[in-house]
Formats: sequence, C-alpha cells, structure tokens
Amino acid sequence: MRVPCPGVSPHVPADVSEFASLEWLAPMSMGRVLVLEWTCACQPTYYELCQSGGLVYVRRTVKHSGGSEVSETQRVWMKRAYQTWTAVLRGQAR
Repeated sequence: MRVPCPGVSPHVPADVSEFASLEWLAPMSMGRVLVLEWTCACQPTYYELCQSGGLVYVRRTVKHSGGSEVSETQRVWMKRAYQTWTAVLRGQAR
C-alpha cells in the first residue's frame, strides 16, 4: 500500500477489486481547459477533472518509462461528470 503524500491531492485507491471500466478516448483539443480538481501525480496513474467548451470530462495520465499517455472520457454536462469523478476517487471506476 502506498503511503499518501501529506498535504497533497487525494490518491485513488488501487486495491478495489471490483470497478467499472470507463471508455478512454484520445485527447481532443477544444481550446482552453480549466482543471477543476486532480489527484496526486505521485502515482503512476493520476486523474484530472477538466472543463472545456462548457462540458466536463476526466483526463487520465499514465506515466511509464518512455514518457506518459493521456486519455479522456467523453465530455458531458457537469452533474454526470461529477458522478464519474466521484467514482474514480472512490476506486469504483477506472
């Protein structure tokens, strides 16, 4: 089990046995992006809740030896995106 970084962003639990698989898409460039919330980047996979063009989505970054891979969920209205974000934070969706 990882020791949390004190005073930093939340860590996504990695030991949850059952979780929903999210559909991850290639990043889309739609102008300016506002990052609303994020998880700690000390983990190999971290997440950001982003808003762009009036819609909200979750961005995932997976770090590996050759760099990093970024993907995003579908862009949706805020209420639905926050439901997904809450599931990610609880380890119920990945």
